[in-house]
Amino acid sequence: MMKFALAASALALGASAASATAFDFEAQALGAYPSLTVSDPGIDLTVTADNTPGGFVYVYAYSGVGTRGVIASKTALLAVGNFAPIRFTFSHALDSVTFLFGDGGGDGDNPLTISAYSAGGILLGNATTTSADGFNTPQSLTLNFAGSSYFVASSLSGGGSGILNDNSLAYDVTAYTLSGSSAAPEPASWALMLGGFGAIGGAMRGRRKAAISFG
Repeated sequence: MMKFALAASALALGASAASATAFDFEAQALGAYPSLTVSDPGIDLTVTADNTPGGFVYVYAYSGVGTRGVIASKTALLAVGNFAPIRFTFSHALDSVTFLFGDGGGDGDNPLTISAYSAGGILLGNATTTSADGFNTPQSLTLNFAGSSYFVASSLSGGGSGILNDNSLAYDVTAYTLSGSSAAPEPASWALMLGGFGAIGGAMRGRRKAAISFG
C-alpha cells in the first residue's frame, strides 16, 4: 500500500484565512467515504472523487508521522491502480487557497495539476507543479483565482517505482481567503478605531448641547 504524509503549515491570510488546521482531517476516522464534508467557521469543504461514478474519498494516515490527508479512489479499497482525481468543493467562493500534498510511494506523480472552477463550472485557470517522492517532503501549492468555487487535482505517475499509479497524492488544505473579504484590524487598530468613535460621539453631544443653549 502506498504511504502518504501531510504536514501542517501555518499561513496567515487575513480575516477569512484559516490556520494550519483549516479543515480538520485529523478529526476524521480513517477509512473510505462516498464523500467527506469538513467545516471551518462559516464555510464547508466537501471532498469527492472527481468524475468517478462510485468513487470514494479515503482519509489516510502515515503511521510514522501521524498526520492525515485525503486521497480519492475508484472503489472503497485504497490500492495500487485504484486512485482517482480528487475534487474540493467549497460552500463559499474563494479568492485563494493553499493545498499541501505528499506522496510516499516513490512513483513520482508528475506533473500535478490543480484546476480552479467557478460555481457554474467555468474553468478559471490551472496551477501545475512537480511533486517530490518521499513522505518526508510534503509540498504546498497556492492558487489565486477570484470567485473560485471548486478545485480538481490530478497527477500522472512518472513510474519511478515501476508502477503506474496516477493520482496517488494525498492532500490537505492549509489556508484560504474568501472572495470579497478584507483583513481584520489588529487589536491596536481596534483600540484606535473605538477611541476615534468615542471622540466623534463626544463632539456630536457637545454640538447638540450648544444648539440647545444658543437656539
